[in-house]
Amino acid sequence: MPQNLTNFDKALKEWYGPKMVTVLNDLTKVLKLFTKNADQTLAVDGRRVVFPIHHGRNAGVGAIGESNTLPVADYQQTSEVRIPYRWNYLRVRLSAQVMKASETSKGAFKKAMTLEMQRGINDLARSRNRQLFGWGVGMLCRVSGQQASGTTLNVKNGLGVSSNGGVAPARYIRPGDNIVFVRNTTPTSALDADIVASSVSDTVDSLNTTINTITFDAATGATLNDNDMLIFSPGDSSTQSSVNREVMGLLGLVDDGTYLTTLFNISRSTVPEWKSSVIALNGDLTFQALQRVESLVNRNQGGLINQLISEHAVRDEYIRQTIVAKRFVGPQNMKPDAGIFAGGLTDQVEWNGHGWMADHMCPFGTVFFLDTSTLERYVNCEGEWANEDGSILGRV
Repeated sequence: MPQNLTNFDKALKEWYGPKMVTVLNDLTKVLKLFTKNADQTLAVDGRRVVFPIHHGRNAGVGAIGESNTLPVADYQQTSEVRIPYRWNYLRVRLSAQVMKASETSKGAFKKAMTLEMQRGINDLARSRNRQLFGWGVGMLCRVSGQQASGTTLNVKNGLGVSSNGGVAPARYIRPGDNIVFVRNTTPTSALDADIVASSVSDTVDSLNTTINTITFDAATGATLNDNDMLIFSPGDSSTQSSVNREVMGLLGLVDDGTYLTTLFNISRSTVPEWKSSVIALNGDLTFQALQRVESLVNRNQGGLINQLISEHAVRDEYIRQTIVAKRFVGPQNMKPDAGIFAGGLTDQVEWNGHGWMADHMCPFGTVFFLDTSTLERYVNCEGEWANEDGSILGRV
C-alpha cells in the first residue's frame, strides 16, 4: 500500500497565515454626521446641557385702517432645551494564564489583552451606532404575541418600528447578549421597575435564519405579553437594564411625535416647530415621493437638506431606478454612474445634490432627510479607560 496523505497526516505540519482576519462589520457611519461641541473651549460637564431655542413669532402685527386700534403687543417665544447625559461602558476580563500564553507572536496571532481591549472598543462603537438610530428607550424589538415561559421567543418590530413588522426584527441582537423584558405601554416612561416580574436576564443562544425568533440559553421565566420590550441588561441582572438610558438617535430627533411627544424638555404638541416632517411611503419609493419629502421639509421647517441616510436595500432601490432612467447626452456621459460619488457604492450616492449614505443599522424601509448643520453631540467624557484609582486593570 502506498504512502498517502491519510497515512502521513500525523507527520504533516500546520502552516499558519500571517495575521488574524476580522469578519465583523465595524462600520459606524452615522456618528460622523454629528459635530462635536460647537464651542470647543467650553467643557461639557455639570448636570446636563441646556440652551434656548426661538420657536414663536410676535403675533402683534397686521394691517389696520386709519385711526384704528394698533396691534395687540405680543412677544418672541423661546423654550429651554435640556439634554441629559448618557453613559456607555465596556468591561473586559482576562485570566493571568491567557495573558502569559499570548505574550509573543510565536504563541498567539495577537495578545489576548490587545484583542480584548481594542476589539472591545469596536463593540462599544457598534452599540453606540445602533443607539444613534433609536429614540433613547433602548428597545431592541418587541415580543410578538403572548408567549408562555420557554427558551424560544417570537419577536417583531426591530427598534420598536411597527412598520417593519416581521422584517428581521431581531437583527440588532447577537448571540451572547443579555436581555430582560420590560412592560410599559408608554416606552419613554419605562423604568427598571417595569421589568416583567418573575422573568430572568436571559442570554441569547442563537437566532434563526429568518431572524423572527430568538433562542435563549434558559427559559424566559414568565409569561410574556404581546408588545413587551426586549432591552439589554449589560450587567446580566433581572432587575437592571438599559431602558431609557441610551443616547438619543434619529428616530427621536427626526420625528413628528410618533415616538417622542417631548424631546429634550420641549413638547412637540405645544411647539409644532419642534416636529419633523414625516411621510409614510408604504413601499412607494419614487423620485416624485422623494421630492415630495424634500419640498415638505423646505416648506414646513425651512431646513436645507444636505444628507440622506437609509439601510442598504432602500439606497440600492434608488440606484436601480436611477440607472434605468439614465440619459446619455455626450461622450463624457457614456457610463451610467447613478450619481455615485467618488467613493463608489461603498460610500454614498447622490440625490438632488445631497449625499445618500447607507448604514446597516438604519431601520428597514426608512430614509432620513437631514440638515447636518443642526446635528451636534455634546461629549462629557471622550472614550477612555477608567483609571480613577490609578490603575486601568484591577484584580478580580
